[in-house]
Amino acid sequence: MFLIPLGIGTAVALTLIFGVSYLTRPVDGSTTTVPSALVGTTARLSSLPDLSGMTITLPYKKGTPTILVFFASWCAPCQAELPRVARFYSSGSLHGVKIMGIASNDTSTSVARGFARNANFTAPVLFDADGTASSSDFNIVGLPDTVAIDARGVIRKVVVGPVTSADLSAMVNLIK
Repeated sequence: MFLIPLGIGTAVALTLIFGVSYLTRPVDGSTTTVPSALVGTTARLSSLPDLSGMTITLPYKKGTPTILVFFASWCAPCQAELPRVARFYSSGSLHGVKIMGIASNDTSTSVARGFARNANFTAPVLFDADGTASSSDFNIVGLPDTVAIDARGVIRKVVVGPVTSADLSAMVNLIK
């Protein structure tokens, strides 16, 4: 008998949490710059496999400012965002900043590769199969997320949600 009220209470609490989250989300496609606890800390992740399985050391570990774009093929906002990031990547506006995609919690490397190809995303793509590195090292809980890291490996900005070209330009200017 005790479990029924507990179950009802849990259901009500979860409904309120998700309801408030839904009602307070941006509906205009805007992004949110999060005052993340990660900003100002050193990025921990040093390497991941690329889509061919070769382990790649992330550029910020070698002294190059880097923007990491976390995405997955099954993520609807990512499907709108990645072509925009691809256009920015190809625009020549990077000024020495590297952009890397991280397919996080995606179904397979071939699916991630096809998704990146369809979006014309030609930047390197790394594969975080189960999302462990993304969640443990960058606190990524939803996709897409974008993280700007300076040449010393310090996280300078986190954008939650689809990133815009203006967001990317601001990130480049912040870390170049």
